[in-house]
Amino acid sequence: MTASQNVVLECKKLGVELNTAPNKLKTGNGEDVCNVLMALCEVSLKNKFRFKRPVIKDDGGNLGDEADDMDGDDMDGRADLADEV
Repeated sequence: MTASQNVVLECKKLGVELNTAPNKLKTGNGEDVCNVLMALCEVSLKNKFRFKRPVIKDDGGNLGDEADDMDGDDMDGRADLADEV
């Protein structure tokens, strides 16, 4: 119960208005928990995330389907996904 109360207090410090009692957060699931998580995500995006204009690079032409043929089948089971990332 103390952890739930701390979550509500910290949200208030961040300026997040919660219409829920701490005992509804105690279970760790449900609509009230999702509402808290959504509110915290919105605060985080507003404070730390900055949208920038996309930069589109011209790589010299449109290869279309030929680009897929040149790369081969990357999903044949032998491709290392860590290299792809």
